[in-house]
Amino acid sequence: MITIFITLALTGFAISAVRPARYTPAWVVIEVGGKEYLRLPVSGRAASRTIRITASEGIPADYNVVQIKDGRARILESNCPGKVCVKTGWISRPGQSIVCVPHRLVVRIQGNVDKAPGDPDIVAY
Repeated sequence: MITIFITLALTGFAISAVRPARYTPAWVVIEVGGKEYLRLPVSGRAASRTIRITASEGIPADYNVVQIKDGRARILESNCPGKVCVKTGWISRPGQSIVCVPHRLVVRIQGNVDKAPGDPDIVAY
């Protein structure tokens, strides 16, 4: 019985690895303080950008530098302690996000999952 469950689980993982989800990243959404600050396309003419966002007027001012390139986004630089947001690295799939808690900044990817007719909405193993 255990062998059957292990075999089914490994088969499910193998299928997922061979046939990854298809998605279309469409937007990089940047929110500051819970409000949308900027929405940029991840492809096209405006796709490669570096944006400096100043969150407050303190001394030194809280800032983050967001880089968008090749359908991906990351926080390139920040003056927050710990720099967890910088260490997160690149995000590229819809639903992924980077959060800088001290600066109340969220960078997330919005897009659509390309689903062929007959594909399941979700698969649970």
